[in-house]
Amino acid sequence: MNSASTQAPTISPADVSAGHPARVPTVSDVSRPLEVVESTMSCRSLEELFRPERVESVAVQYSGDSMNVGLITRERCAAAMSGELGYGRALLYRKHVSELTDWSPTVVDPWCTVADALRIAMARPRPRRYDDLVVRAQVWASVSVSALVDALSGDVATVSDDDHLTGLRSRTAWLDALGAQSVAGTASSGYLAVVVVSLRGVSAVNSELGLDAGDAVLVSIADGLRNEYVPRSTLGRLSGTQMGLFAALAGPDDADAVAQGEAVARRVRSAAQTALRAVTAELGAQGTELRACTGYAVAPVGVLPGTLLTYAVDRTEP
Repeated sequence: MNSASTQAPTISPADVSAGHPARVPTVSDVSRPLEVVESTMSCRSLEELFRPERVESVAVQYSGDSMNVGLITRERCAAAMSGELGYGRALLYRKHVSELTDWSPTVVDPWCTVADALRIAMARPRPRRYDDLVVRAQVWASVSVSALVDALSGDVATVSDDDHLTGLRSRTAWLDALGAQSVAGTASSGYLAVVVVSLRGVSAVNSELGLDAGDAVLVSIADGLRNEYVPRSTLGRLSGTQMGLFAALAGPDDADAVAQGEAVARRVRSAAQTALRAVTAELGAQGTELRACTGYAVAPVGVLPGTLLTYAVDRTEP
């Protein structure tokens, strides 16, 4: 396997979906930028921030730590200010907003699909099920559960984001997710790695053992890749016998990011080969010369998703 580090051209959100017939909606489409305040701000000042109706939530940064962000929603603020017997405002005005902050909000990546984000929200305990979600990006954002529901209730609800056979994201959904992450890259994820797994010999399995056997091979590889946990990554089925994974990397420079990308590629390749050996033995397909060939590429955020995928495909083993 070879690696590639590319220069990142400037792209806009419109570029991300260019050339795709149907774009699967992600939380970046329905999220709203968050006002970020220090945890030492007074509750009185916080209440003033919520006066405009457009302000639904405020992010709270703990002691200058940009990675430790809490959330205060309009409803949470109003409930605290009312308090028991109506004395909440008098008791809280001089206190810091840290006392009202939810320091463990649900955080999702900008490329998370609307459907996945809604599933995550609904999986929370009942008292927190309808709390806003925080979107991790260059500019912190939030998305309400009502916005997620509204997005799914429109025409976008007819777009399928999953491959029916493997359960992985479809090519369109995967490319859109990759593009959203590239647009919204942060200091903690300034690079992206794409790993492509191409299966050779599936047609021979179809011919000798039947189409169901070929499908079993694809499902087994998908399950193997899914079970190899790679932080902040997304899997997709890119074509009939080709699957892909992208992962956000936090390398301080190109060399470190490439080293991380190589490590991710090794893990993906190992998972694919392990799954392939198991399904080959199960099907009795040892004579079909099934192989899993991999290639990968690493680039700074901002690169067009199709460009990064092309680099990875071009570097796939023969």
